[in-house]
Amino acid sequence: MTDGVLTTSEISIRSAFKPALNSASRSQPISRFQEQEHLAQADWHVSQIRTHIVRQRIRVKHARDTGQPSQLEDSMLHALEASLYAFERHRDLIVSQLKRRFSE
Repeated sequence: MTDGVLTTSEISIRSAFKPALNSASRSQPISRFQEQEHLAQADWHVSQIRTHIVRQRIRVKHARDTGQPSQLEDSMLHALEASLYAFERHRDLIVSQLKRRFSE
């Protein structure tokens, strides 16, 4: 007996990472207007994260120039750069979906 213990046969680990979509989400594609709104949002996020990266680079330079430890600033800069990469990939996905949709 396995009181309170789940085995891999009882639950799929992969299913835990898949977002659950309700029936409305699955059946209704988003409109062209919504896609363009998403693109505008993605552009805004990319712009904002680039601004944060510029500011963070200034902080890193200041810390290094003044002989202060810069590990925290470096770590934040790397996190921001990774976020920028993710936002840019997301934006590329939206653009490709819009192109596909306009060609239909």
